[in-house]
Amino acid sequence: MAFVLDPSAALPWCFTDEATPLTEKLLTRAEAGEDIYVVSHWPLEVLNALTRAARRGRTDEPTNNLFLNALLSYNIHVIALSIEDQWTECHPLILKHRLSAYDAAYLALAKRLQIPLATLDEQLRLAAEAEGLLLSA
Repeated sequence: MAFVLDPSAALPWCFTDEATPLTEKLLTRAEAGEDIYVVSHWPLEVLNALTRAARRGRTDEPTNNLFLNALLSYNIHVIALSIEDQWTECHPLILKHRLSAYDAAYLALAKRLQIPLATLDEQLRLAAEAEGLLLSA
């Protein structure tokens, strides 16, 4: 079964001290070739987190590059939401669940595709659960 993935659930694949049973299950599914859907800003969010971690000495560029290459080997589909989609699909979710625009985009994509959302972000988890789209461990 496919799922929408936000960065909070993918980054523990690199930062193993943040791994949970859910993130380990997701990694296994990714390695098995399951379809993963992300919004168009996902790669930049992941890259930003890795860059910030490297600047703080939490990781290094060789490790980051290995992680990025692993991500490229997974069946990740990047979906762009049009301006109209962002306003008509994301804005109501922002208001209803008090989400950031970035997080609302993941929830909007999960709603559009009618597939579960994988996240460790508590507010986004609650919103996905309320919408019947939360992926649990």
